[in-house]
Amino acid sequence: MAWTKRVTTWGGFALALAVWAAPASGQIRPGVPAVEAGDQIAPVLAKQREQIVAQYAKDGRIVPQFEAWVKVESPAAAKLFPGLRFASIEWNESLAPGTDGGAIGLAAGLQTTIAIDPKAGAVIAELSGHGNYEAFGEMLAKWRAPLRDQVDATTIWAAFCAIHHKHWMDQPHERVSDAEWRLGRYSYDQTVASDGGFKTVVTKTHYKLVRVDPATGRVTGWKSRVDSANERKVPVPVAERGR
Repeated sequence: MAWTKRVTTWGGFALALAVWAAPASGQIRPGVPAVEAGDQIAPVLAKQREQIVAQYAKDGRIVPQFEAWVKVESPAAAKLFPGLRFASIEWNESLAPGTDGGAIGLAAGLQTTIAIDPKAGAVIAELSGHGNYEAFGEMLAKWRAPLRDQVDATTIWAAFCAIHHKHWMDQPHERVSDAEWRLGRYSYDQTVASDGGFKTVVTKTHYKLVRVDPATGRVTGWKSRVDSANERKVPVPVAERGR
């Protein structure tokens, strides 16, 4: 089946998704405990699910197919955001009955996590499993999360990975200055052009740029970044030519 592009708005973000009709491919691993029906936060989760359904109903051509709400049990998140609880839900898209799906792309493995104040029965934040993860950075700044050393960096990254169900814990962190950290760095080479015998390759480096108040050592900002460097021309292997 061919890939297509569709813009989906969720959690305040407009996401351009390259999607197709495919099996579930979410990042929530099997065995994560589900939220029980009698749990204190279950009514909040039911309402949140209804809101997702209502967003789809505005268009009417696509319906979500949900998995169960699961608990996010993270010592790091509990340390950074005391008193809050986190739960995640994953869903795939399917066509609404009677809909012609010829020009509709369907996404699989969509995911969101919500932060809940269980005493107030209120949603504090929605943290999409896709995008630039600004909501997490806003929470760090609001809760004045410390980022003074590698221990703090590891705590923040562990909470980020748990909340978003990312399996990136081995990615390193770099302290650039008293006011800036780069968390979760990873790099790869990408071909950006080819002229037959040679291709142009650049090194892409992804990380979360985290701003810190030097006076307090507390997080003030967060941004997903991608840097390009080391552009060079290299020969195209004979086996790849003509592809």
